[in-house]
Amino acid sequence: MTSLFATLALFGTLTLVNSFSAHSSHLGSSGIGDNVAYTSAFPSKFEYHTPLTSGVSVGRYNAKREYSPELARIYTRYLSNDMTVGAMCAKHGMGPPTESHESLNAGSITEADINEAIGYASQQIQLYENANQQYLAIDPRGLNFSAYIFGALLQARFNEFITQYLTGKKCINKYNTAAILPTIRIPKSPNLNEEYCNIDKSESSDIRCDPSYKYRLMNGRCNNLAFPNWGSSFHCHRRLLPPDYSDGINQPRVSVQNQVLPSPRSITQFLMPDIMVPDPNLSGMNMAWGQFMVHDAFRTIQNLGLAINCCLIPNATVHPECAPITNFRPDEATTAFNNQQCLNTVRSIACNTCSLGPRDQLNVATQVLDLSNLYGGNLIDDSLTLRSFKFGMLRGSLDLMGNDTLPVRRLPKEQDTLDLTPCNEPLSNPQLTCYHTGDGIRGNQQPGINALHIVLRRRHNQHAKALAIINPHWDDEILFQEARRILIAETTKIHFSEYMPSILGDKLTKYFDLNVKSDGYTKYDPTIDPSTIQAAAVASLRMGHSQVFSVFNVLNSGRQPSYSFLLRNKFFEMSDIWAGNAHGVLRGLITEPNNDPDQFVVTDVKDFLFFNPRNPQIVDLPAININRGREHGVPAYIYFLEYCTGAKINSWHDLSRFIPMERIKELQTVYSDYRDVDLFVGGLSETKAFGSILGPTFGCLNGIQFHHWKFGDRFYFEHGGEAGSFTIEQLNSIRHTFSLANLLCKTTDLETVQLNPLFKASDANPQIFCSTLPELNYDLWREYGPYHKK
Repeated sequence: MTSLFATLALFGTLTLVNSFSAHSSHLGSSGIGDNVAYTSAFPSKFEYHTPLTSGVSVGRYNAKREYSPELARIYTRYLSNDMTVGAMCAKHGMGPPTESHESLNAGSITEADINEAIGYASQQIQLYENANQQYLAIDPRGLNFSAYIFGALLQARFNEFITQYLTGKKCINKYNTAAILPTIRIPKSPNLNEEYCNIDKSESSDIRCDPSYKYRLMNGRCNNLAFPNWGSSFHCHRRLLPPDYSDGINQPRVSVQNQVLPSPRSITQFLMPDIMVPDPNLSGMNMAWGQFMVHDAFRTIQNLGLAINCCLIPNATVHPECAPITNFRPDEATTAFNNQQCLNTVRSIACNTCSLGPRDQLNVATQVLDLSNLYGGNLIDDSLTLRSFKFGMLRGSLDLMGNDTLPVRRLPKEQDTLDLTPCNEPLSNPQLTCYHTGDGIRGNQQPGINALHIVLRRRHNQHAKALAIINPHWDDEILFQEARRILIAETTKIHFSEYMPSILGDKLTKYFDLNVKSDGYTKYDPTIDPSTIQAAAVASLRMGHSQVFSVFNVLNSGRQPSYSFLLRNKFFEMSDIWAGNAHGVLRGLITEPNNDPDQFVVTDVKDFLFFNPRNPQIVDLPAININRGREHGVPAYIYFLEYCTGAKINSWHDLSRFIPMERIKELQTVYSDYRDVDLFVGGLSETKAFGSILGPTFGCLNGIQFHHWKFGDRFYFEHGGEAGSFTIEQLNSIRHTFSLANLLCKTTDLETVQLNPLFKASDANPQIFCSTLPELNYDLWREYGPYHKK
């Protein structure tokens, strides 16, 4: 351990605007009070190769470990593999070296340097804007993209151009660009264009929060009173490890030999075949609920809302943010799609970190579990268009059978300006359009996710009506906010008491302290940032893509199949919902088996994702995941494996503790080096561990994310002593009433449901009558005032 602490000394006491957490802390300490010795995310008793036995104490997760300086032992390994101009220029007499970690400091960059860099950046940003305008002249669809987001992108690119100039002039290597440059306070410059972000401005300096306000803001701000942007929409993802960009700034990760990595499409062709492996216990609802939960907190959008065609010929017309997937072999799918040789993918919107250093990416969703995908808040003012402004209720419409459903998406202001993917109306019934949700077009991705939006909208209105009865003096705003507050508690209780244990298992759920208490309060920790983790956004929480199945059965009230459909035919196509079959879709989800999360992926999302007969083309979801991880600079799989388990991998054989040897041989046919394996691919290849349906790396990363969503969220429903806390009586009613079974029973025509719908019915998970399930005691919300005398 001596060498690790020696590394620690090199950092001194630099103030860090953390390149991998997006908030201030200090290298050399945890940044939040206690010095901690980093070993791994799991304690020694929790090591993968030492199986736990019943009764073994595994301790509790300590979030302070995440920012230990000893993490340098991991990231110096990949950041030292440096072929950037900054690393090489000193060797060619181009400037002073910055090879050692301590040689870069605030004095290294002068005001004159900054002025030169700003001049360079001003020229480059104009060229960048010109390139955008040239493209929009060819394909005007991008003109509908959010001007707000495009402005944020320009700010981020401006700072990247400054970083690019300084790293070249000062010969700043990859390590210092990623780990040190963001910590340096840059001298003020009068030449900085105020149109763009002022580099030395605090990200939270212009936000004022009311600590006594009991409701969440729609944009997620002011969750943390000291750092109001933590967990908010239109904010950066955070990182557990610094990024591994090929140029240290923003170019996608390459191999350890400085070569282009294998084509993501080739990886899915060779390593992710369409083989159905049903999970023996989980129902299809597990996949659907997981997708809904992830949509609540993650929304990484692409430049110009995916309206860019990166496969245009000639290449002179290709947009500067294109990242097309090419160099894969022809197969049955490519032949069927006119010998398609290029998959159209666009880089994610860069996030304006208001600092120098490498690129981060923007999350436009609120980054906590607050039902932003139902209520809006991630589409600027979309929440207002979803409300009826009568008795606190949400707007709706009727399907063709007269059932209460979501509002129809018709008005221009109800269009999704962040994702310009068109609705896939049936060719024979184009009037059956998509629905308007707080999640934009994503709420229509497939019938199952839309059906969950329907039941949650209905549940909100049930809560609002009940509250209006006991408190007729409450106005629309109070009724809306209180119903929203209750519904967020209801879904969060399901997340933590049912969904998270279903994928993590009992041991990891306990270790990360995710269980819902039977009594009393939990405690909010203002030092924990609830914001979304890059590794979870691009990999570990995308494990649900391998759970997807092809055939969806729509069941009647007797639980018998009425008909079935192929998922590939139903992306953004809502005819089943319009026909009144939302309940039938839900019955199918709780009855049919879920696919096991593993290396197998169905053709429906590998070849036919978002298939639209008006514009048929291959869209490969796992290939997009792999491509996105690289262009986000997410380090390779082995570094997160070490982060989580402490296991240092020095060879392919070392991986055999975590990945079956047969699978390792398959990986070797595609990757030339074990250090190149992508996180998404490696995580899905692991042997399951700790009683989880996941391997140790994905179990760890998801557990960390869930832990932050619980203890870093000031409004988490079990926390006491906060402005938004429930009374203990209200909290106990929430705990004893709310469940997924109860939610489905209260909002559909189901008469029976299994105790936990995330699992298939069995002797251990029996069917129960909906009539036996209780309702929330709304009387606990009665406000005794001038209208109601006690």
